[in-house]
Amino acid sequence: PKCGMKLRQLLELYSDHRTWIETRAYNKFSNRETTRTMHDIVRVIVKPRTMVRHCSYTDLLPAGQIDAFVSHNWSEEFPEFMKTLEAYARSPQGLNKDPQEVRFWICSFVICQHGEVNIGSGLNSSPFAKALDGCKRVICAIDRTASLFTRVWCVYELFYSSEKEKDIEFACPDGLLTQSEQLTEYQQAAIDALVKLDVEKAGASKDDDKAMIFASIRASAGGFAAVSDRIRSMVGLLYRMGALEARISDPISGKSVAIEGGTIPLRVRLRSGETQSVSELIESNARTSGKRL
Repeated sequence: PKCGMKLRQLLELYSDHRTWIETRAYNKFSNRETTRTMHDIVRVIVKPRTMVRHCSYTDLLPAGQIDAFVSHNWSEEFPEFMKTLEAYARSPQGLNKDPQEVRFWICSFVICQHGEVNIGSGLNSSPFAKALDGCKRVICAIDRTASLFTRVWCVYELFYSSEKEKDIEFACPDGLLTQSEQLTEYQQAAIDALVKLDVEKAGASKDDDKAMIFASIRASAGGFAAVSDRIRSMVGLLYRMGALEARISDPISGKSVAIEGGTIPLRVRLRSGETQSVSELIESNARTSGKRL
């Protein structure tokens, strides 16, 4: 894809509307007061600016190669969303280029917001799939509730990205979730959301979109269970820092299980009633027999 928003352009938009964006107002999607969301940005900025040409926002800007596809929930507060994009652009994954020049594919700016989105002949020919096919990197923008995992389109984007073996990064205003030295509120939110993920309960703004995505999932190998399992496996991205250690319980003893090299160790119950990991048991037997297995 050759259309997208540079971080610099997004920051300019934010600066031009800072007071309004940061003013708290009732958010009908989260049923509470928040700063402005992407729903507001599209209604107040994107649609008016593109009304005459009936085009996408990025059609008004010079084209350029996309650096990363952004998957996010439109109900996330826009200031938080912007901090996430800035954090990603300044990270090592930001392609070692000027952060201001990192170009993002964001559906609200790239897809024309006048009328219905043209999905084409099916999900795999939709603008989202085409953009993902042309991008190597995918950013999952995590807010304080990790609401991304409750939206049908975001779930589809994650599943499709995983199937296509894209480089997926979970990012938040603090930076990349996989590069923190301690458990943050954003990591905890992602963990909680992924552990209890139920794709069949994901929502969408349009019933037709939800029905189309659900039909595609039902027709895929393994159906909903396989999609949920694939997305839950992304919790492994957080294993790198051992964030889940206190969250995983030994199915036999009920005690917390330590993460070893990004995996949950298999444990067995001994005759004494104690439990021990298989790796520990092998090591113990090797020492007892004088041999190294």
